[in-house]
Amino acid sequence: MDIQIKSESFKLFLERCSVGGIIKDLVIHTTSNNSIMAKFGDKSGTLYGEVYSGGVKITTEGNIKIPNLKKITSIIDQCESDIIRIKSSDDAFVITDGNTVGKFNVNILQTSDAEIVESYDPIKEVPNMFDKDVLAYADGKINYANGCSIPVEKLKQILKDSSAFGYEIFKLEVAKNVLKCKIECNQTGEKFSRIIANDKFIGSHAVIPTTIVGIGFKEVVKAVDKSKIVNIYIDDQSWLITDNKEYFFNLHTLED
Repeated sequence: MDIQIKSESFKLFLERCSVGGIIKDLVIHTTSNNSIMAKFGDKSGTLYGEVYSGGVKITTEGNIKIPNLKKITSIIDQCESDIIRIKSSDDAFVITDGNTVGKFNVNILQTSDAEIVESYDPIKEVPNMFDKDVLAYADGKINYANGCSIPVEKLKQILKDSSAFGYEIFKLEVAKNVLKCKIECNQTGEKFSRIIANDKFIGSHAVIPTTIVGIGFKEVVKAVDKSKIVNIYIDDQSWLITDNKEYFFNLHTLED
């Protein structure tokens, strides 16, 4: 792989892929439309995500396997160049300033073919299991059609509320044409609710099921922190939090 990308774009791409620290390593691929992308899942099977970044100059197609996502993010934070170049070989890749000034040059070992990339391992046998264009899983079990648009600031406020009370369970339900998020303590059963939406629904709010998510929700919200508006699609098996363009975070639901 040999690409050039804006430093800030690559930094944002990595931040989204880390999903608040859940994802530790990563496989990054080039795509056919001047973009890079990564698909990943967590060990527990709770989270599946796809992240894209466009405007990439691709000289040579391919992929890189990053063994330590946090380390790469720290390295990019130190780069002062507007453009970086990433070029890979069989066992390593180099990151340099893309404007050829030569002030920034880092060599990093790749994860070898014999080693497991933990974030890619859960999905490597079914790399095309999710279709971002139709918002559905290939097996037909999950089709996202109903939900709402919501300001990210509102989601962040819900997280502040839950943090203040130490709550970890988030339930979405529709009551009287209003979508509410009930925040519950999984130890004491205490709960309170916040309105998510009473307009700007996607599809039909009348068929949105009551669903619960736990660990992973706050990390996904952190991953979309730089956005102003996101769409949340709600299926009885999973929530999809997305901008319908650059990121698609599937967070699977819990049993009530």
